[in-house]
Amino acid sequence: MVSSNENEYHLFISPKSYLILIHSHSVAIEIYIRDQSLPVMIAESSLPIEKLTALADEIYDKLVAYHGLRLYIISICAQGSLPRTWKNGKKLINNIVCKKYFEYGRLQVLHVKTCVLETVFNIPM
Repeated sequence: MVSSNENEYHLFISPKSYLILIHSHSVAIEIYIRDQSLPVMIAESSLPIEKLTALADEIYDKLVAYHGLRLYIISICAQGSLPRTWKNGKKLINNIVCKKYFEYGRLQVLHVKTCVLETVFNIPM
């Protein structure tokens, strides 16, 4: 769970807490480059900019360790900046609009971690 209080911040590894992080503060999308599907995570954070590198590294490491998922890009945006929609009485991040905003470069991105060597396999040499 991501919290604005730096003492409370960490990623839990329990399935319930992981689902809370995924569902309320981030969205996973896929993009296509050179006929390859690449996973991208777009997350929100209220942490200071100096701590975003550690957050991106921790997200990447946890997803690899516990799910075997290697992300192509982790994009961290300002808290509350991702487009939302109402669903079942809750205001949730809108996956489709986030993907379009990501593709058009319209997100308020604070930090980007790109992991090309671990995820892209058909790079021409």
